[in-house]
Amino acid sequence: MVFISHSSKDRATADAICAHLESAGINCWIAPRDIEPGATWTKGIMQGLEACRVLILIFSEHVNDSDHVQREVAKAFSSGLVVIPFRIKDVLPNQSLSYFLDTVQWLNASALPLQKHLGTLSELVKKLLADDSTRKPQKRLGPEKISVARLPVTGSDVFGREEDVAFLNDAWTNEHVNVVTIVAWAGVGSQPHGKAAEVDFTGDACRGGLRRISQPEEQGVRPSHRKPEEMVDTSIEKPTMCKEAITRG
Repeated sequence: MVFISHSSKDRATADAICAHLESAGINCWIAPRDIEPGATWTKGIMQGLEACRVLILIFSEHVNDSDHVQREVAKAFSSGLVVIPFRIKDVLPNQSLSYFLDTVQWLNASALPLQKHLGTLSELVKKLLADDSTRKPQKRLGPEKISVARLPVTGSDVFGREEDVAFLNDAWTNEHVNVVTIVAWAGVGSQPHGKAAEVDFTGDACRGGLRRISQPEEQGVRPSHRKPEEMVDTSIEKPTMCKEAITRG
């Protein structure tokens, strides 16, 4: 597939080139036509470049002022695409573009009419696409679907935290208790984060706030030796539909 890079001010020319190439059996990617509905412009451009092996740059004075085109050219070179600068105006690239384009052969189409240059362009593109050395579209890293059989086996049962698991099982089966989970990166220490955590219910169903519940460790009692309902902060006013809450450090 061929990516057609162009300034929006040269869209009519780009569309004409795209139509000619596709009539010659060459699949093309061109914005905004091929950006998927709902995708951002940047995401669409990146997906288009990943799917292509050749980039045709419709070069005019407008390209020098287009940040989008310059980023497309830079990405194309870094990804190993073959870049064909197709000059439709007799102007020079700016410093940023010349860094890339000075290293490749240009196709000069500044002499009108445009149509007489399109046959040369389509033949060149066909030759490049038929060449096995031309860069193939990159496959995304990682498997499309993770196989459970390939996951490491560490044991089928949870071990070492039996009391904690039993405590949580009791909490989850108690309809009068909500379980609040505090998540942090491994190694940062769950106890300090649990003690510093504050839970705030501000919905219509709960009037006022829910302040941090005292940690059982602070009272000299291990959490697993307390029942879930005993860890509820009973000082909180409980309006209609507002259940008790439970936190663990």
